[in-house]
Amino acid sequence: MKSLSSVSRLDYLGRSVALYGNTAVIGAYGYENSVGQVYVYTRTGEAVWTLTATLRSITGFNSQFGYSLAIYNSTIAVGAPGYRPGLFEKIGNQTDNNDGKVHLFNYNSVSNTWTVNQTLDSPAGYNSYFGVAVKLSYYRLVIGADGYRKLLTLRCYLLH
Repeated sequence: MKSLSSVSRLDYLGRSVALYGNTAVIGAYGYENSVGQVYVYTRTGEAVWTLTATLRSITGFNSQFGYSLAIYNSTIAVGAPGYRPGLFEKIGNQTDNNDGKVHLFNYNSVSNTWTVNQTLDSPAGYNSYFGVAVKLSYYRLVIGADGYRKLLTLRCYLLH
């Protein structure tokens, strides 16, 4: 596992976790000023888990990448509900624009790497916190967004 000496309590390591077969996914959405990252472990023995990948945010500062996680087969869904498009742009008098994103990573068994396959943007837009919750089952993905005006928004996607 990741050495506890290198973890800050502000990383929020382990606030989100997911498990499928011999793969465990652990989020640290507070890592580096809430940019966030995700650690992928593979069970290599009876009780031996080895860090095999670190997924890094591609959405930037305060995106909270890894706030929510889901895994099924060779696909990992990573929620980044703090993502702000045009971080330094104002919308009216508002500067707190947390639209959110969800990133889908696929595992390539030939190269032994996880790569971004798709990024889903918030259909609800302004302050929706899209990606605050994700659930992946078979090839169906459900994404929660509990932000703007506290209206609950759910989206369901079928993955191929």
